[in-house]
Amino acid sequence: MTTIPTQAGTHALTAAALDLAAARAAVDRALRPLASPSRSELERLERELRGHAEALLPVADVVVGRLWPDSFQGEVRRGELARIRAGLGPGCGDGMTALAVHVRVRQLARDCRVLVAYVESGQ
Repeated sequence: MTTIPTQAGTHALTAAALDLAAARAAVDRALRPLASPSRSELERLERELRGHAEALLPVADVVVGRLWPDSFQGEVRRGELARIRAGLGPGCGDGMTALAVHVRVRQLARDCRVLVAYVESGQ
């Protein structure tokens, strides 16, 4: 069981709801050097990473919200969260080239790595 900070105190999440180890494993698979997975594997990985990002974002929001409002670190992290949130738009569609799908998955992996770091810094 993982305890996370919220605006109203702490809240307990089950490991299935917020699995940092699974998020890190997905990031490692997506960022593996010289990896060239098939399109179907990339699309599956994109869905997995998107799920982790959507689960981690609200927790990261709370952690970053605790930073001093006008601090440089707070502004940078709030901007990073806004960029990650905006990047979670439509998934990998049929109109995307194989290279575009590959780039999207790697960016999602880097975003998840940031979110995991933010969440861990607040625990």
